Amino acid sequence: MTTLPYYENGRNISISFDGLSVDPGQFSIISDSETPLTGNVTYFQDTPVPSGGNLWYDPIPFEMLKTYETLPQVLVTIGDLPAVCHNGTCNYTYVDAVGEIASFTYDATASTLNIVGTSLPTNISDISSVSFAQSTCTIDTTTYSETNIDCTLDRAPVCGDFSPVVLHNLGIIPNVATMAN
Repeated sequence: MTTLPYYENGRNISISFDGLSVDPGQFSIISDSETPLTGNVTYFQDTPVPSGGNLWYDPIPFEMLKTYETLPQVLVTIGDLPAVCHNGTCNYTYVDAVGEIASFTYDATASTLNIVGTSLPTNISDISSVSFAQSTCTIDTTTYSETNIDCTLDRAPVCGDFSPVVLHNLGIIPNVATMAN
């Protein structure tokens, strides 16, 4: 290969060691006595890409690794920071909501709340809490059923447009979109 305008003016020679993972060391071109280098010979010895002792590989993101999981895995962040899941398992399991709240009534004189719903939990112990208008509510166990929850507010409710929040051990029991109070 030549970069000169005429082939007779010179030649460029480049020797490349492809696939060699160690530095070959510096070498030189020696003129042979039988076939000596003639002309204006200029050569440079250079190792343009030195071979190093340390190699750096970028880390492989977890989403690139494949593992067999029976439940889908999720990435968890808290305030834009990655979170570590308990025992390294970030399993996601979808659980259908338990029941549905259809309507409710509040009696201000007795400070009681009546919630009417469908398929509410059969065990009252599965309900963690009932709250309404930023006040907790104590469930009346004698009138509890799968369609009715009666409870007494622990303090006066605050003003505003509130719906009851019934917390089951699997999550919040949803309200019907067109709930009437």
